[in-house]
Amino acid sequence: GSVAFRDRTQVLGRRAMFSHHIIADSKRQAIKDWAIQLGLGGLAKIGWPGVIIVEGDEQNVRLYVDGLSRLRWKHFVVRGEEMVDVPPGQLLEDHLCLPARSFREFGPDAMSEFASTCRQLGLEELFLIALKLGGSSGKGKKDRAKDGDRKGVKATPSRQGRH
Repeated sequence: GSVAFRDRTQVLGRRAMFSHHIIADSKRQAIKDWAIQLGLGGLAKIGWPGVIIVEGDEQNVRLYVDGLSRLRWKHFVVRGEEMVDVPPGQLLEDHLCLPARSFREFGPDAMSEFASTCRQLGLEELFLIALKLGGSSGKGKKDRAKDGDRKGVKATPSRQGRH
């Protein structure tokens, strides 16, 4: 009927971003605030290197990445992305690994805690791709069998790197 436009397929998006470092208070604030404003869930490991993982509505994930890309970075690149079609009649929220509108920051020395949190939440593959430690790029396949139903995580080419 006339409400067909409401039935557009919702797409859940996830991105793993890598930065040479995340130190500046202004950047840390933007990373957190923009995610929450766009209704995204996210995690960031600050210091050297910096890693950001976000998820939510694909359109808002794209806006978020575009916004962050415009900030001044020594090195910033999207290394992993995942897009999941939400089946008709289901809610995007039911497919989230992270709570919407929540953002957690891990300190400079908390990489192992960040890694184990990603593992617990089902985001380990994106974490590994962000650090070039495996995922769909080839290496590190032995751990992926138990998570084999999660397809569609792919490493993105490094061409988005901006300074």
